[in-house]
Amino acid sequence: MRPRPVLSSLAPSVRIAFSKQEWDSIEISLRNLSPHAVVAYVVSEASGPCDRTESVRQSTAAHPAIAAGASVTVSPGGNGPISVRAALFDDGSWEGDPIAIAPLRAGMAAMAALRRQINEAAARILSDPTLDDNTRIGRLRTAIDAVPEKPAPAIIRKALAGLPVPRLSDTQQKILESNLHNLKWSEAAGLNQFTPGRDLTLAQFWEITHAARSLTR
Repeated sequence: MRPRPVLSSLAPSVRIAFSKQEWDSIEISLRNLSPHAVVAYVVSEASGPCDRTESVRQSTAAHPAIAAGASVTVSPGGNGPISVRAALFDDGSWEGDPIAIAPLRAGMAAMAALRRQINEAAARILSDPTLDDNTRIGRLRTAIDAVPEKPAPAIIRKALAGLPVPRLSDTQQKILESNLHNLKWSEAAGLNQFTPGRDLTLAQFWEITHAARSLTR
């Protein structure tokens, strides 16, 4: 029987417990005891005295990582101690290690800002009556590509306000910029699903696909 790892939580409102164990696998439950939904959390698993892996789960308020009073399960990969290192709630409050909270808050703020810039550009392009949908697709791709992948310093400063963390580490900044790059790629790739001249206009396609994505991000 696989040995059980030691469990702990630095976020008091997220209770961690064993939910299922078979011969070579373990499932752990994370229960949200808060009246507020968890929109992001970090689970840390130690694999050695100076080595650990972290699992980060981010979501939106519309489709939270852990709804208020609800539970989710995770499957650890090893037998080392497992800890809920941080949790961020839908009202902006947080629990746990501020060093782990910093990239969560900065990342969610930067992603929201990037989506906002893309949506604003899309609104201008899609509402221009002088363009056909083929031209709009090209304009949208250009607009998406032009959005900076490095977030404005003011966005990061605001996200880190109130935390004892003055700035993101170089590694955290690189991960954030990589995530923004991937979001831009996803937005551009999504346009490949649209075929001009079919049943939907590009404006209708954009509205439908982005309404669906807002529930899954």
